[in-house]
Amino acid sequence: MLVFALAITTVVRAQNIELGPDERLVTILGTNDIHGGIEPNFPMWAGMVDDIRQRTKDRYDQRAGVLTVDAGDQFQGTLISNYTEGMLIFAAMKLIQYDAIVPGNHDYDFGPIGWLVDQSADTSRRREALEKAAFQTGVPLLSANTFYKDSLMDTAGAPVAVSNTGCLPKGPASQIDWSRARQPSFLKPYLIKHVAGLRVALIGIDNVNTNILTTADNVADLCFGDEEEHYKRIRKQLEGKADIFIMVVHDGDVAVIEKLTSPERLVDAVISGHTHQVYSRRINGVPYVQTGSGGHFYDRVDLVWDSSARKIVDARTQSSAGNPITGPHFNGAVQNLLEQARRDIAPFSGRPVGKAAAPITRDYINENALANLLTDEFRRISGTEIAFLNGGGIRANLPASDLSYEDFFKISPFSNRALILDPMPIENLIALLKQSIVTCGAYGALFQSGLTVSYRRHCTGDAKLDLAAKLLRVEQIGGPILYTEQSGINPQAPKHFRIATIDFLATGGDRFDGFKQIPIVKDLGILRELLVEDFVRTRPNFIGKIDGRWRNEDI
Repeated sequence: MLVFALAITTVVRAQNIELGPDERLVTILGTNDIHGGIEPNFPMWAGMVDDIRQRTKDRYDQRAGVLTVDAGDQFQGTLISNYTEGMLIFAAMKLIQYDAIVPGNHDYDFGPIGWLVDQSADTSRRREALEKAAFQTGVPLLSANTFYKDSLMDTAGAPVAVSNTGCLPKGPASQIDWSRARQPSFLKPYLIKHVAGLRVALIGIDNVNTNILTTADNVADLCFGDEEEHYKRIRKQLEGKADIFIMVVHDGDVAVIEKLTSPERLVDAVISGHTHQVYSRRINGVPYVQTGSGGHFYDRVDLVWDSSARKIVDARTQSSAGNPITGPHFNGAVQNLLEQARRDIAPFSGRPVGKAAAPITRDYINENALANLLTDEFRRISGTEIAFLNGGGIRANLPASDLSYEDFFKISPFSNRALILDPMPIENLIALLKQSIVTCGAYGALFQSGLTVSYRRHCTGDAKLDLAAKLLRVEQIGGPILYTEQSGINPQAPKHFRIATIDFLATGGDRFDGFKQIPIVKDLGILRELLVEDFVRTRPNFIGKIDGRWRNEDI
């Protein structure tokens, strides 16, 4: 409650900024990581934006203006959003008149048109759903660091082979001529908006790791360049063409912002996303905000410009995050969109899949009852020795209630395919477990069924990794000890395993490369649908349990 109270107080104060004769006010309203969470808040949010714009005009006339931006991952996460493959979200954002939107990694998840089809052997369809939603709604999608790999050339015009992450040359050092690089047609690197007599540059930056944070095939022909480098590249191009520079970035890396504000100030405000945090910070005087996830909150930055000095008055900048989206303002056009979408999914959204007497919760890096339940079911249905899921793929807790298909969809919104891989060498298995225990939040842990794993990891402060983490012991359930810290891999252990996992991991998602190159011997279909069909048939009473299969001896 304290966070909300502080946020509301800041917003009220910002609405009453007194402007001197030579001052102008630019207000930026931001959202991020909505993940399809537009019910019930989006009609209220649309009404709030309308109200803020109108009150700003009434109070300051032409001396102030409002921009509305989003820092990525608008869809992917709810049935009502996924069923329209982003079209509903973008249509609502168009009605709200967002000025700039950064895609975010999950906007590339859907692939070809067809809400249960996220990949296609036809490479021309790899971004079909996103392109359709973008072009039909006309939303302003920005990214200055997304390029076709085959368009990258050196200064002599010779092709340069690059990695998907960072657009880094694979061969001998080459200087890429970015003026020759091509971007997807639905993206622009920046927009310049005229607000309160000022030129405001909105520069979009996508996450440099997008290719390992979405369905890899859907972005196989793209690379995502270094965030700092490409912001600076565009910033240099716009020197003298804009007064205020706003970075809208699908990343929460503070280090990037520090480099852009010291010693030379290259950015005036940053609207960020991806990490689902709530913060309102100042870095070398520059406001840097993020406002959680799920469409519940928004952030706000108020910049006062001194026309005589031709600069922002940092002492008068106000910013806040975690501001709740509430009534009484309401936009009927957005509500009508949601009501029609709700009617469209009604025939299957309420399909019963079971019940839970108590909540079954998830955790990103530690053993949790929901991951245990899902991996156990996956292993049983697949008939494999071990089943793996990634912590980032389990998106919600399982509530205590009679559960519908829509409830379960929130837990597993991705249309990842369930695969059987065989044979996985024991060396790969142990290496994957060692990689998994290191995470303190940099990525989700690998949760599994079929093993008992003990390790030692100590996560401190804001650290995202514990590189000193130790794998202590791995034992196969009903089988032998596979590994100990003292002795390494047991020479008497099986040499290979038949495992079940999802296509995201099989292609090295979250950098778990140990799954790559292991033969895929069977595709069982979309994991969520596979589990749902079994649940519909058996109508289980879901029970969560912690059994020590993933045990940190430091806890």
